[in-house]
Amino acid sequence: METTKVDDKYSALSDYFSAHLSWHKARIKFFVLLITALCKMQTVCFERLAEGMDSNAQISSCLRRIQRFFADFLTGKDKIASVLFSLLPCKSDLIISIDRTNWQFGKTDINIFMLSVCYNGIAFPILWKMLAKRGNSNCEERIELIKSSLQYLAKNVLKLLLPAGS
Repeated sequence: METTKVDDKYSALSDYFSAHLSWHKARIKFFVLLITALCKMQTVCFERLAEGMDSNAQISSCLRRIQRFFADFLTGKDKIASVLFSLLPCKSDLIISIDRTNWQFGKTDINIFMLSVCYNGIAFPILWKMLAKRGNSNCEERIELIKSSLQYLAKNVLKLLLPAGS
């Protein structure tokens, strides 16, 4: 069996995203680091992802960069979702999970509601919505996020929808 060096994986992902996203090189590099940290750490906990990023930056800097990406980067979420869905090796019997994370940055509440595709025991965040409130999502917000994912999913590919904590 042939193995691929880590640097080759970073390069391949960077090349793929550069071809499909019109982002500058630094954002592509960060996105690749984030995806590889997701795979390595098997969590969406920002603090753990920051620890898992292969970067020379301090963990606190990586954490702030992750927070800024999800809180401030609004353009292109649909494009990101489209590219990430296209990378999925399995296109049928998908298991979708929804969950949210909430923290305070100073006096500002940051509440991110995520939709992830579960594959081989790992939930890959695909879509997210910033909730302008503290606490749980409501039924309307859940429906909206799930409906927005349907534009990327072919008919009858969803096997199971898991709510948070499942």
